[in-house]
Amino acid sequence: MRFCFPTTFYPPQSFGGDAIAVQRLARALVRRGHRVTVVHDADAFSALHHGPDPVADHVDDGVEIITLRSGFGGLSPLLTQQTARPVFNGARLREILEDPAFDVINYHNVSLIGGPRLFAYGKSAAKIYTAHEHWLVCPTH
Repeated sequence: MRFCFPTTFYPPQSFGGDAIAVQRLARALVRRGHRVTVVHDADAFSALHHGPDPVADHVDDGVEIITLRSGFGGLSPLLTQQTARPVFNGARLREILEDPAFDVINYHNVSLIGGPRLFAYGKSAAKIYTAHEHWLVCPTH
């Protein structure tokens, strides 16, 4: 099967927790013969991280990684969070998720990559949302 994991953070551009869980799940599926594409947002990490960029471990784990960079820096995740839709990366995300080759789209932490509007993308795939946090039901979001 072919999986797509849209998520805000993915190692090494992450702060732990949900990103590590996504990475472990992606690697486990690849080891079992599936194809996995992870889509994450470098702008969100850069907006929240201060200091030098983390160094990636150059392990060929078979996971395809698509790193989004809008060219607008921290403005992109800010507008995404405030408008609940992917303002600058919307067209690219739609293009990726509408790929009919995906059997499953497993949405993870999407608060800064696309918000609730992201759930509308990907019409031909089965969809799953993994709640790593309370963002989806938080009244302030």
